[in-house]
Amino acid sequence: MFNWIDYLGKHSIIGVEWSLSIEIFWYLLLPMLIKIISNKTKAICVLIISYLFYLIIVKFAYIIPLNNTDLSLAIHFNPIGYFFSYSCGVAAYVIKPTINRFKHNNDISFLLVLVIILLFSIKPELFTRYFINEYLLFSILTFILIIGLNNDSKLTKLFFSNRITVFIGVISYGLYLSHLPIINIINNINLLSTMNLFYKFVVVIFIGMIVSTILYIIIEIPCQKIGNKIINTL
Repeated sequence: MFNWIDYLGKHSIIGVEWSLSIEIFWYLLLPMLIKIISNKTKAICVLIISYLFYLIIVKFAYIIPLNNTDLSLAIHFNPIGYFFSYSCGVAAYVIKPTINRFKHNNDISFLLVLVIILLFSIKPELFTRYFINEYLLFSILTFILIIGLNNDSKLTKLFFSNRITVFIGVISYGLYLSHLPIINIINNINLLSTMNLFYKFVVVIFIGMIVSTILYIIIEIPCQKIGNKIINTL
């Protein structure tokens, strides 16, 4: 749980374990957060408070006696800084029933997020004046998707219910665990030194999907079967 204290990652094995301690930290606090965010008014208040809280953390972080690089890592790996993300998740659960009453909100939400992501990819400077970093922007975009989408949307079915997307979702945890070691191996052997960032991304995703599929077959599926057997015997 306190793995995030090692913000330099000196004791990391694969480079992504830092997120697990943050997840455990907030899962322990999640019941309290759900209790606090009991209606739409409280949800909006908590969203505003958590958003301002993050801005305050970033603005006054300079008082911590660290150089800029270490300070950035310390903020990134600190679970307190993710108050806004988890608030968005709980608030979305509370607000979603109200939003779903409006007709066509599903497709509108999806198209809005898609346009913003495309604009951000092309001209990120359009958003830097309104958001300190990508974390806030994509937390808000994810919030919009959660409250706006449901299975009635044709676009939702097209993009999120097709076999390819569902399969990627199934192996996504293995993809998350394997992507950084793959990047490090590729960088160490200079395999893609002449390629631009986009092609490197494609190669890493391709290799990662192969690795994560293998991990899913030989590790996740057997572990799921064992877990189901244990549950059925209780």
